[in-house]
Amino acid sequence: MKLRWYFFSALVLFLSTQNTYAQTDTLVVRGKIENLTARLYRQAPEVIVARVNILQPNHEIIRAAPLQPNGSFELKMPLIFPKEECYLTYNNVVMPFLGSKGIVEVTIYADSLIKSDIPLRFAGVNAEVNNLHAQFYVQRKKWLEANPATTTNTTDPSKYWQHLDTESNRQIEFFRALPAFTKAPPLLEEWVVSSIENTAKAQLYSFLQQTLQRVPNSLWVISSTEAEQRTTRMGPQGKPIVTVADLDQSSLLTFARADFFRQFSAHAQLTTPALSVSSLPVSKVASLILTYITNITEEQKSKLLEISQGGSAKTRDLTMLNNLFNKKRDTLEAINTFELENRRYSFYFGDRGVDYLNATFYVRHLYTAPILNKMVWYQHIRPTLTSPYYQKSLDELHHIECNDSTAINEAHDIVDLQTRGNFEAEVGNGITLYQKIYMGGREFWDEIKRKVRGAPTYLIFWTNDEYGMRALAEARQLEASLPKGQLNFVYLSEYKEDNNVWVENVIKRKSRGLHGKLTQDQNEFLEAEWEITRAPYAVLLDAQGRYIKRDAPLPGDREGWSKIWPKVFKR
Repeated sequence: MKLRWYFFSALVLFLSTQNTYAQTDTLVVRGKIENLTARLYRQAPEVIVARVNILQPNHEIIRAAPLQPNGSFELKMPLIFPKEECYLTYNNVVMPFLGSKGIVEVTIYADSLIKSDIPLRFAGVNAEVNNLHAQFYVQRKKWLEANPATTTNTTDPSKYWQHLDTESNRQIEFFRALPAFTKAPPLLEEWVVSSIENTAKAQLYSFLQQTLQRVPNSLWVISSTEAEQRTTRMGPQGKPIVTVADLDQSSLLTFARADFFRQFSAHAQLTTPALSVSSLPVSKVASLILTYITNITEEQKSKLLEISQGGSAKTRDLTMLNNLFNKKRDTLEAINTFELENRRYSFYFGDRGVDYLNATFYVRHLYTAPILNKMVWYQHIRPTLTSPYYQKSLDELHHIECNDSTAINEAHDIVDLQTRGNFEAEVGNGITLYQKIYMGGREFWDEIKRKVRGAPTYLIFWTNDEYGMRALAEARQLEASLPKGQLNFVYLSEYKEDNNVWVENVIKRKSRGLHGKLTQDQNEFLEAEWEITRAPYAVLLDAQGRYIKRDAPLPGDREGWSKIWPKVFKR
């Protein structure tokens, strides 16, 4: 119960402090489908708008607006940046637009969905820019098809960047030469040029990852602000590591810019050398204890303050530090993980790069850390961020993570009441948790087949990472599209993560079915039995428990499912 109380109190702290932070702006998207037919209403009953969070660019924030019988729709979307690129999807139409605080009105002409390249019209906020951009979006697509970019086989980063820069300039020149854009609004110019240039930067960092190279010296420059302040970080041979692809501080967030930041982060993780030491300096430990341990004596506080300011620590002081550290070991070890990573990046990157890498620490551990750690990290990391956009982006992600806190707490309580490591427990919403740590691999597999016999069964082996979470979410959509009981769903999680992480990921993804947590022995047996070569991995059984297909289509593979569907449900 002690852990449950800590979870509750941390959540209360989050809810109370959240109100003190700057509130996000709200974009309202409303409009109407003109000339809507009954058939189209059945085929496409909603309008979808998507944007990205700069700290997690590979996961879109999506809002859907169901159509009213007269074709009207309305939705609200929170915005972090003053100007954010969004994508509107309806039927076969996918169109970017620029959202800001206020109302964007969209009229979609149903009788032009097939006949016109631009079957819609924008009004309201950024109307002129959005309508002009729609024209450019269509024209550039046709121009690129007729005038594709040249390719290069170079493995030299400087030459590859020159190639990308040439292509960027070619596209910018095409935009500026179009008659309709000779006197384009400055905001349209900013949007188009930013997207083109950030696409090139993302491609550079993707190339560097693929070739396992760092940013070459020839691309190092000193930004004017950092040069004036003399705070540029120094790399090998005393050279500043602020590159031609330096992180900007623009108030305009596009999908391309978010992808560039993501590629920068991935490259930093891949190429930044590990620290030679695996522990924090004593001064930093003392500072953390002062911040997070409250019940200490004045004498201890005075000594900690002295050590945190660079004073020496004797053997008896180290004993005191260790004893105090143990009072909140779980909390301080979680913070220690962040601080070590912060030190690692601080040596190699400028202030802007470190600020972004610090902000994305939370996301990098999103699927492998229990929510208690995320609570600690959120409270510790947010005040360290200098960008208000990163702060609000972290607020948004943490709020999403806390949405299911009540259900997670209830699931933990249910699991705590079970026989340790050997249980089958329903936790609500059609989710059953299942673990048999005393069964060998063959026995476990035979038991699963006995449990599901009587209906075709879809089994998914998943890992606690981005790909596993996507498979769970897509499986939920697949399951919801089928009549109840037509297909059994069984999810088997790898053995590596602890039970808390497993339970929390299952509850958050809301995928109905039987969720099993494998032991290492069971994991290795199924890898051999199913011939698993990657994760996630899927298997289909018939109603008698015989294989229909190993390496079955993953939940989001619509084409694969359309081919195998007749074998699953024989008429």
